[in-house]
Amino acid sequence: MHPSRSPRATKIAKRLSTTFRKPSSQSLQHSPRVPVPSAHSRQMREAALRERGLLPPKDMSALEREQDNLLPLSPIPQAAYPDGPSEADRIKQAWEAKIQ
Repeated sequence: MHPSRSPRATKIAKRLSTTFRKPSSQSLQHSPRVPVPSAHSRQMREAALRERGLLPPKDMSALEREQDNLLPLSPIPQAAYPDGPSEADRIKQAWEAKIQ
């Protein structure tokens, strides 16, 4: 029997032919790109991690600052008392007159 026709030689040839095959088109495809995280998604992720206790809680001043930014600014009324100065205004005027 010829050595190249032995079962052992056939197994080696089969291994080499399967080992050195060209990659298929499926393995050449690129993996889908991961979207770049936005600032909003980062905040959502941090909030979710905080809820689960995986991040330390925010300090109170940061929480208050965030809540203050959510509140609309309201103008101070100029004529709150149309009949004249309020009691507080009269006390202030008396105090200012006294210290001058």
